Amino acid sequence: TIAGCLAQTNAETLAGMLFAWTLDPDVRAIYGARPMVTDLRSGGMAGGSGEQAILTAAATQIARFYDLPNSTIAGATDSKLPDAQSGFEKALSVTLAAQAGANLITQAAGTQAGLMATSLEAYVIDNDMLGAILQAAGSIEVSKTTLSTETIAQIVHAEGHFLGHADTYARMKSDFVYPSHADRQAPEA
Repeated sequence: TIAGCLAQTNAETLAGMLFAWTLDPDVRAIYGARPMVTDLRSGGMAGGSGEQAILTAAATQIARFYDLPNSTIAGATDSKLPDAQSGFEKALSVTLAAQAGANLITQAAGTQAGLMATSLEAYVIDNDMLGAILQAAGSIEVSKTTLSTETIAQIVHAEGHFLGHADTYARMKSDFVYPSHADRQAPEA
């Protein structure tokens, strides 16, 4: 079961950490749970499954409950190519892990076929995806400066737009992510 997998993974992870601390109480250890889902039809790893994504997020939440630094695997896909399946599987698991509070996410870029292959194209696509996820997992800074109420009042009560305003330029690199390869252009008529 999903809950049983999580319980076993937690026990194994804690046992390894306790063993290390028994040998050396000063050793630094990271809660590095690696729960993995099996496709019960084939016996193969289902690294891109929704179940894998929730297990990864739950293991991260357990580490946070224990107040331990953590590392997890997220971004696996069962797709053999950097296609739509690859994109939605990777985005789901990495986003959930990031939102759960993962300190370190490994195997998040370039891998295909259940971590058994690497794709240079996937590295490029995943770089844009990871930038967007990092931005989405962040917070919105709210202050007098970032609310820009004076600028809004100035523009709303006069002709013009925000695109050319100094406040817009000042925040354009900190507030927005510009993917290197994702297409944000308007469709041609």
